[in-house]
Amino acid sequence: ISTRDDDDLKRARQSTGSSTRTTFTVKGMTCAGCAASVSNLLKQVEGVREATVDLASDRATVEFDEERVQREALIERVNEAGFECQVDASPGEYADDRIWKWRLIICSVFAVPEFIFCMFLMHNPLINARFLHNTRTVHLLEFFLTTPVQLLVGRHFYIKAWKGLKSGNMGMDLLVSLGSSIAYIASTFALLSTLISSNHSHQESWTFFETSSTLLLSVCLGKYIESRAKRASVKSLLSLTSKLPTNVDRLEPEGIVRVSIDDVDIGDTIVLQCGSMSPVDGIITSEYGLVNEAIVTGESRSIRKVAGESILSGSV
Repeated sequence: ISTRDDDDLKRARQSTGSSTRTTFTVKGMTCAGCAASVSNLLKQVEGVREATVDLASDRATVEFDEERVQREALIERVNEAGFECQVDASPGEYADDRIWKWRLIICSVFAVPEFIFCMFLMHNPLINARFLHNTRTVHLLEFFLTTPVQLLVGRHFYIKAWKGLKSGNMGMDLLVSLGSSIAYIASTFALLSTLISSNHSHQESWTFFETSSTLLLSVCLGKYIESRAKRASVKSLLSLTSKLPTNVDRLEPEGIVRVSIDDVDIGDTIVLQCGSMSPVDGIITSEYGLVNEAIVTGESRSIRKVAGESILSGSV
């Protein structure tokens, strides 16, 4: 097979000057919009030739001119936008699920009792008549249950939302921050009006403290589930890539030479034996055969391939 030459690589080869390709780990991306924002931020830096971001693995691959821009400048550019960027982090070292687990635990400790109290116990006539006849007591209890959630968990969203606003990136963190903070601030003003009122026991005032804490609880639960699924996906991808061969047989004028996969360049011709795994994407140049692409497509049946057709990396 001949290694395939796509449009991005063609542009890279046609560019002048020396370039360096580096992979960064970018944490904090929540959707395709975040990935596109990171890619655009990197492309706007002078000296960057190409930047691609993979949301599934939280990794960004950047090709840049070291004479015009340094790695530290790229990292700082991404961090200023509210993301967490670092160089050469192993994809297996994925700690987001542990971070979100602790945030979920903190939210659950305070938000779940508050939700049960507000949704069920407050409507119990016996409890309401004996303990909750004073609205100030109700609001103070909700306030003390919600404030730790805002300080310990909500601050993460507020910091990221502020950094995103400064860089023009208005993502999900801003929406969560607005929804949670508006409910909390409005309820706090309602509580203050109850406290300063001389007839607080009969004054009607509405608070939404449980809305603020329950919103953060729901987001943390979703983030924890997402991070667990992403961790499993990364492990699966690593197990697949570990099966790829590290050495290949390259066809050269003097014959077949065994070289490292890192030495394979665009346009090289690779010789595949029956039953071997293709280490690269390429085009079949001669002969034909049955190709199993189950490792990539999941299709268990082998497909007949002839000269001129493409073959995927990992195919057998």
